[in-house]
Amino acid sequence: MLADKLNYGDTIGVVGISDSMVVDGIEEAFYKAEAFLISKGFKIKRGKYLFEDYYGSCGTRFQRCEDLMNMFLDDEVKTIVCLTGGQTSNTFIDMLDYE
Repeated sequence: MLADKLNYGDTIGVVGISDSMVVDGIEEAFYKAEAFLISKGFKIKRGKYLFEDYYGSCGTRFQRCEDLMNMFLDDEVKTIVCLTGGQTSNTFIDMLDYE
């Protein structure tokens, strides 16, 4: 299966599925990357819990699952970028709706 190519004007969903950007200190890098993509004509949709810090993770397992599922279910989102994968990214796999 091949995904459709991303076109200028498309929406990119951004979620945190593991480590918190706050703890890792990468918020500035995120803002630069976001500004770059916007300058190229893309729209950015941030996950609700993108800037959370729950014991070093980007939200609880329920929050991270909710953010990822919301992006999958959003018809406007054409691709999803997951920030900082890590040791807690597998804690909500059992909660995903694979249908």
